Amino acid sequence: MKKHVVQERNTSVYLDLRGNALLFISVCCLLQGLSSCAHQSITNFSFYGFILISIIAFCVFVKWELKVQHPILNLRLFKDFSFSVSMLAILVFGGATSLGFIVPPYILGKLSHLSSWQIGIVNLASPLGLVLISKTAGKLMNRINNIILMSVGLGFMTIAYGSLGLFQSSLTPVLIFGLLFIYGVGGGSFLPSNTSTLMNSVSRSMQGTVGSAQRMVQNIGIALYTAITSLFIDHSSSKAKLILGASEAWLFASLTILLTLMTFIVKYLKEIKEKH
Repeated sequence: MKKHVVQERNTSVYLDLRGNALLFISVCCLLQGLSSCAHQSITNFSFYGFILISIIAFCVFVKWELKVQHPILNLRLFKDFSFSVSMLAILVFGGATSLGFIVPPYILGKLSHLSSWQIGIVNLASPLGLVLISKTAGKLMNRINNIILMSVGLGFMTIAYGSLGLFQSSLTPVLIFGLLFIYGVGGGSFLPSNTSTLMNSVSRSMQGTVGSAQRMVQNIGIALYTAITSLFIDHSSSKAKLILGASEAWLFASLTILLTLMTFIVKYLKEIKEKH
């Protein structure tokens, strides 16, 4: 009779406390600096103080992560252009998407006088578009280059937010819903292909870590864009200032999406040049 002995392996879980603390300090000081700018003058000392601390903490974080044995994320992965651009894109995507939930309640509540449930329906437009197109985008990844899918998605997102910014004063709730839906369609085309690109750029053993890092970067983008939006919108503003602030917020997000789109176009042209 053979005895099968199962030996349990002790696996150690390493938690990079110093790295987490430095990143936390950097992000918090950045957000605090932006928040102080929203309520005070940009010439206020606290704004520059928090921004300076944020930069220093981030530099120390990068230096620490490059030498520590078990970093939060191997920062050398960012040497891969495809990886770094995709991470930048998920930062912008997370932040820009948050505007679809932040700005409409101000506009629709104060100017269009919609009730809470009506505002909620409008806010569902973007997730609805994303869900409806994601499955189709997932199937298209086997036929179409991921960069093309991401570029098309970013293009839709740029057009949607650009239209919201340029025509904010004349948009009805139905049109806002429609443009947010178009943004969601773009997001549904972008997100699956972006995730696939990130996962394919690392080994299988690293995919879990990269997936967590992707979510972390997306959440940082949400926090960052939320703080920046507060620079444009003040709930106590007059009707004219509120419309102007909302327009500026949409256009800011649209511009950052457009810049991200341009990096993907550069990457695609570079790949075509290498093939030839």
